[in-house]
Amino acid sequence: MFKKSILITTALLAAWPLSAAKLDFARDVKPILEFNCVSCHQESKAKGGLRLDTQAEMLKGAGKKKKHPVVIPGKPLESSLYSTSVLAADDADVMPPTDHMHVLSIEETTVLKNWITQGAHWTKGVKLNAQKHQLPEKVDFVKHIQPVLEYACISCHGPTKQKADLRLDTKEWAFTNNEDVESSITPGNPLKSTLYTLILLTEENDEDDMMMPPSKNRKKGQFVTYKESALIRKWIEQGAEYPAEVKLLPKKRPSKVVAGVDISPSELYTKLGFEKLAGNLQETKNYTNTIPGTDATYDMLAIPGGTYVRGGSEKNEQPKQEVSIDPFWMQKYEMTWKQYEIWQFNLDIVRRDKDRYKSNEADVLADIVSRPTGPYMDMSFSMGKENRPVICMTQLAAKCYCMWLSAKTGHFYRLATEAEWEYACRAGTKTKYSFGDDESKLGDYAWYFENSDEKYQEVGKKKPNPWGLHDMHGNVSEWVLDSFDKDFYQQGSLENPVSSAVAAGTDNPPLEAAWPTKIYDRVARGGGWDDDPADLRSAKRLLSYPGWKDQDPQAPKSVWYHTDAHWVGFRIVRSARIPLLKDLHKYWPTDEEIKSIPKR
Repeated sequence: MFKKSILITTALLAAWPLSAAKLDFARDVKPILEFNCVSCHQESKAKGGLRLDTQAEMLKGAGKKKKHPVVIPGKPLESSLYSTSVLAADDADVMPPTDHMHVLSIEETTVLKNWITQGAHWTKGVKLNAQKHQLPEKVDFVKHIQPVLEYACISCHGPTKQKADLRLDTKEWAFTNNEDVESSITPGNPLKSTLYTLILLTEENDEDDMMMPPSKNRKKGQFVTYKESALIRKWIEQGAEYPAEVKLLPKKRPSKVVAGVDISPSELYTKLGFEKLAGNLQETKNYTNTIPGTDATYDMLAIPGGTYVRGGSEKNEQPKQEVSIDPFWMQKYEMTWKQYEIWQFNLDIVRRDKDRYKSNEADVLADIVSRPTGPYMDMSFSMGKENRPVICMTQLAAKCYCMWLSAKTGHFYRLATEAEWEYACRAGTKTKYSFGDDESKLGDYAWYFENSDEKYQEVGKKKPNPWGLHDMHGNVSEWVLDSFDKDFYQQGSLENPVSSAVAAGTDNPPLEAAWPTKIYDRVARGGGWDDDPADLRSAKRLLSYPGWKDQDPQAPKSVWYHTDAHWVGFRIVRSARIPLLKDLHKYWPTDEEIKSIPKR
């Protein structure tokens, strides 16, 4: 197979399948345009009369009279932005030009094709800025190329294993060219070097074993990043100098995001040392923390332990039951987009090179906590993101975020149990709301149907409850850990004697029976911006159901997004008493749930 040379052609791309998932402009399209197009097509330099830095300019097209549209939404084959990107590399009209630092890969041109097919959505108000890959003027083999080969290639093409009779561990072997083995490197010509062309392929080519390294090897850290492929290309263009004295050995890649590699909750729990701390009650006091490697902060309030009567007057809130709660910490405000998107979009990893942040042992673990695939639409529904609560995530996504933040900080973060949430919301009160029974005062404490202007609002703008927690009523409903089990909740009322089993459940409830085993009837609390006053009461439950995913275009539906639940968010708590390993499934996803997540 190494005798095959790969050229990216229009014919090959025409057969490339469309992605079923809706592309996200910021995550999927914006980087391609900024790294490859905008440097020549922007306000300060509009080559050919074309600008691609804003949606309006892009749609105007090229030329002095703007008669040549480069993007026709819904028609990629009639859009030159796409059609010129898949021309043969030696075609004079190929874009970016062949002498450009990095020819677009099949994966990148497919993104452009799918984006145009799906309507060429462009996030409102976004202006693109040219980005540089910051490659060195002269690529040094030992510094830049040797590590990539040792991480990604040498275990299969080195002294101990010569797959397909190919070795890359010395200069002599790497440039072998005889009847049996064709050299994979052609100095000066990366497009005739299979070392370069095969790494441009994506997983969908893997059936004929052409993709290098194979996708299955990603779990071992054997992959080539976008920047590394650009380095290899430039190295080959500069003559592919390979010192004769250098001998390469397979090495394990340092921490990076490895698509398809997800640490199990039980393994993370053990590696963070929680097993040694489990069961001990820690002292709680208020604190503010910064997510390591970022400028995002969050505030945690110490919630004192105590006893209260849980439940309300409605059928699915009964019976009222006296329960006791251990102390814990709760996030002062609802989780915001800024805090959440660091995990969702890998921003903590993306910023490392830019900010010269040095990874530590915590990052190694956090990097392989499961993260979502890209969203299919603007999940803020144009309601804004600045200091506003994140919405539309599944309970699983919220739990995985808690795992990730735990890995980052060494604290055991999770969602609240329903009993903890109501206890914190009531804050020592016994009334319908934490401020009393008078609905006329609700506007001082909550965003809801009457005052929200039909959208969620910035967190912390309303009065807090007696314990200092903001937006416990309204703005967005908040995920808790429980599922709704009417049989369980009918046990052990104040009016009726309780069995010993139910009595045990009154100490930091719920019992095992109330932990979720199905996707739906999971509970959110507090009511949201589109709800009536009755839905914001301290005891009110909101139950999830399949309609929360109606707009999800995938089959099966995504495990990460509730596309239609634009009123559901969450806030985190921190355990003062870290649970035992045997109880971990109650607080984080199960190992089986993580294994079943489709890989990115």
